[in-house]
Amino acid sequence: MKSAMVKAANQRISKLMNVVRFIAEHEYFGGRHVGIIEEAIKPLLLYMKEPQLIDFDDDLVFCVDALIKKSQSCSQTMMDFYSLLPNF
Repeated sequence: MKSAMVKAANQRISKLMNVVRFIAEHEYFGGRHVGIIEEAIKPLLLYMKEPQLIDFDDDLVFCVDALIKKSQSCSQTMMDFYSLLPNF
């Protein structure tokens, strides 16, 4: 029962990540609202400690990549995220 609930939650988050990723990659949103997007996905980045438990790990990587390209810098949150990539 618990694994079914976790799987359902992962599917919902995965669908939402598609929206967040679109926003991060879109010129209007990504360029002007990088900080807001970064703060919104910060809780999701913690899932990268155990990426085998989630279905949206690749979306997180693409989203962070888009944010770094848009901001042309790497914040502490993004650097912390990249330290988790060996888990990926």
